[in-house]
Amino acid sequence: MNKIIFSISMISLVMILTSMVALPITTDALSTGESNLTNPVSPGTKLDISIPIINDNNQKKDVTIVLKHAEKQSGSSSPFFGSSPFGSSSNSQKPSSFEHIGLMKSSDFIGDLKPGEKSSADFVLYIDKDTPGGIYNLEITARYTDFMVVPMTETIGILSIPVSNNPSIEITGISKGIITPGSVNDLTIDLKNVGTYPQSDVSVEISPISSSQPQPSIIPEDLTKMFGATDDTKKDLNKTKELISPVGSGNKFYIGDLKPGEYRSLNVKLFADYDITKGVYSLPVTIQSQGVSYQENVPVRVIAGANLFIPVIETNPRVIIPEDKITIVATVENRGGDAAKSVSVELLDNGYIKGEGNMWNIAYAGTIPAQDTGYVIFQLFVADGAPKQVPLYMKIKYTDDLGLHESIEKEDLTVVYQPEDKSPFDDTALISIIAGILVVIIIVGVYLYKRRAKR
Repeated sequence: MNKIIFSISMISLVMILTSMVALPITTDALSTGESNLTNPVSPGTKLDISIPIINDNNQKKDVTIVLKHAEKQSGSSSPFFGSSPFGSSSNSQKPSSFEHIGLMKSSDFIGDLKPGEKSSADFVLYIDKDTPGGIYNLEITARYTDFMVVPMTETIGILSIPVSNNPSIEITGISKGIITPGSVNDLTIDLKNVGTYPQSDVSVEISPISSSQPQPSIIPEDLTKMFGATDDTKKDLNKTKELISPVGSGNKFYIGDLKPGEYRSLNVKLFADYDITKGVYSLPVTIQSQGVSYQENVPVRVIAGANLFIPVIETNPRVIIPEDKITIVATVENRGGDAAKSVSVELLDNGYIKGEGNMWNIAYAGTIPAQDTGYVIFQLFVADGAPKQVPLYMKIKYTDDLGLHESIEKEDLTVVYQPEDKSPFDDTALISIIAGILVVIIIVGVYLYKRRAKR
């Protein structure tokens, strides 16, 4: 009887083993699709991750998907990770996801999956605020019971999380980025969160633009010795000059939190040094968010306006006589930092000057470069009866980067009148008066002589 029972047991065991060998051996019976994480994330970010789970084979029951930290990897490849981003050898490994990725919800029960059926597993992660940039891997593990009611655990994929140290805050617009030497102008910077996650504690720091070479000391060496200036004093006097710098409330500005797609404008007041030359300058702007910072350069245009004067005029001839034609040459000097264009000078009517033609009182000098001079010429007459000092008003018109400008300069013309001609009648009367006086003198003299002779 025992032999019969033993034989039946052996036959049953063989049949079971045979049936097991005949069953198809499948691996990766569950697979994963693309997660909803499509862009790099910033440190200090909370992530809601959804991963598609696909049943490619027999029915699975009580499926639970678990995320767990991947081990530290060397530079060698593995069937799951490929080439690891964490170093080239076990002695030079970088921290794994365990040290920087927090698993706030690491498992999700999705129930039964029929052959070909698909579901999704949802997880919640947190990226530590001090996480270095790079790619961090998490293993995707499935636990389930197969059709033979055998508990199974298998790794079905890898979730790669790219972390970028640059926050998703971009400068999307700049306005009023024009400034003139020696002035304070407004600069408006538009910031926008172009990422898919909120950014907190956003701040902006504006750094001044300094000249590349130190400025010479403003105190002569002999006076420096006289006043007993120290080496530290000289260093301070020779310090690098700030050509453009923020003024008012410091150079750091707090923006606050920005939701995805939200933008905010920052208004900054900038001062440009008096000696700065015209051109386009790059203003360093550092954006900080969630403990991470990066720098961008904002263009600031410096425009230096022209400044015209008429320091002197010359006349030919120098002696101005009414109704005689004279030529006036006026020197136009540009003391500004930019070229003056379309320069014209107009003589304003004062009731005493006149000329020939319709445009006799307007002359053009074209373009006068910065720190240069130009000339205009007029031909005119001074009317008879004008005062000896005739005021000459000259309107200067020109354009530069700042627009159209007008100013009025004044010079005096000295008019000389010739002595009036006397008529012959006036001379005869004068001679008669003189002759009468001589006759009287002679008569008085003869009378006195005779009277003296009688004595």
